[in-house]
Amino acid sequence: MQDGGSGGKGDGVTFTILLMMTGSSNQLISFTIDKHLLSIPITVVERVVRAVEVTPLGKAPEIILGVIDYHGDIIPVMSLRKRLGFPDRKLISSDRLMIIRTFSRRLALVVDEVGEVIPHDNNRIATSGIFPTAIEAKGITRCSDGLILIYDPEKFLSSSEEFDLEEALKSNKIKKVQINE
Repeated sequence: MQDGGSGGKGDGVTFTILLMMTGSSNQLISFTIDKHLLSIPITVVERVVRAVEVTPLGKAPEIILGVIDYHGDIIPVMSLRKRLGFPDRKLISSDRLMIIRTFSRRLALVVDEVGEVIPHDNNRIATSGIFPTAIEAKGITRCSDGLILIYDPEKFLSSSEEFDLEEALKSNKIKKVQINE
């Protein structure tokens, strides 16, 4: 899959997520997987790009589809479908990759589509048991489309998966990309 076009959200090409002028850390970015509305804090999102070819990464955790070359940086690509317990499917050209920063690394998250920036006032509803076979949601908030689950990207990789990913990158002679602030 090749990236082309003039840019912008409308034509499905790379676009940058910008914080609203308030600079609030309580903003979320919504996205969908299998028609389920989900979100993560916007402060961790660097950019959203259309799906590109993913290079397989041997010995990586099952939820890692492989790696991409993003402006010269090698970034692991995670299947949120697998992580959150949704039915698995192959990457398709209409999918989006959300390039995010966690405390330890950058990741590209595969999502069906990216929605809107949502103000969030921290009034959450408890979520224990919503997805018992997957990572637990951090909370739920309301938006114009109804209720939306909030996830903490720091919990997308367990410590053992983080270790296995690092070992896979080393064994494939891929250096961890340092995050420059």
